[in-house]
Amino acid sequence: MSYDNKSKHRQILHSGLFLGIGFCALSLSACQQPDHHDTTTDQADNTSQTNSTEDTTAANSAQVSTKTQFPHYIDKLPTLLHPITPLITSENDGIYDELSSLKSRDDNYYPSIFSENTPYTYSSHMSNLVFESIATGTTKTLLPNNDFLIQQVFIPFVSRSPISQQDQSDAVTVAPSQSTNANELAQNVPTTEAQRESADVETVTTLFGRMIYHINETPYQENDDDQNLFSQQALYMSDDMGGALNKLHPDNEFVQQTKWMPQISRYYFITQSDSDDNGNIDEKDTTYNYQIDFSTDEPTVKKYDFTDESL
Repeated sequence: MSYDNKSKHRQILHSGLFLGIGFCALSLSACQQPDHHDTTTDQADNTSQTNSTEDTTAANSAQVSTKTQFPHYIDKLPTLLHPITPLITSENDGIYDELSSLKSRDDNYYPSIFSENTPYTYSSHMSNLVFESIATGTTKTLLPNNDFLIQQVFIPFVSRSPISQQDQSDAVTVAPSQSTNANELAQNVPTTEAQRESADVETVTTLFGRMIYHINETPYQENDDDQNLFSQQALYMSDDMGGALNKLHPDNEFVQQTKWMPQISRYYFITQSDSDDNGNIDEKDTTYNYQIDFSTDEPTVKKYDFTDESL
């Protein structure tokens, strides 16, 4: 092969080499470009999802702030009761007192923070309740959060007039009829705390160391038309220090009626469930009967049903 032919051959090889390198570089650049574009798109999508999640979390977060009210003293209770009332956050009005708002909506409706209606029965409007031991100053908060609304508090009790030894002997010898005994007991129970303090006949009141609460678990959810499920109440019970809190019936039941019978120290209540799943508690729904005997050392809930044919 001549020198000219060898030179031309080298030129062809060099040209082919440069073309190959250039082609590979272009191919590599073309292959990398889609990857860079996809990464940017994924970052944008992730940012969008994060913002959406944050918005949803913010929308679902509790909008209820609270306010601590003056404490209440109840005779023979070992604790002071500190009501915690709700303050509602509004985009337009900021934070405002829900009690004031409720009063302004209807001149005939004045919700009470904590007031006695009948002996040891208190209507209330509280997000929570703090118990302060009078002896030690230690505190205990009743509920784990402020999402519920406590609408009534009841303290099981009995009040009787003290009797002499002779009266006790006579009572053992001659047992009064049930109706007479009930009437006598009723006459010995003053109707309000003020009357108990100023009653002409001194009475001896015994508390059973328990407190029962009517609680709305969904107070800030609105019912649909012709429905009342979100306004229903559940029954809870604790000890008189705010501990040992427990629900007295299954989650799908709601309290409808209660009755305290001091003559035998029993508490009765009736619940209903939304058995037809229509979002409304009415006469068509199933009812359940319960009682608690407070004469025992550990009062527990007992379910009963005398309409059951198997009994």
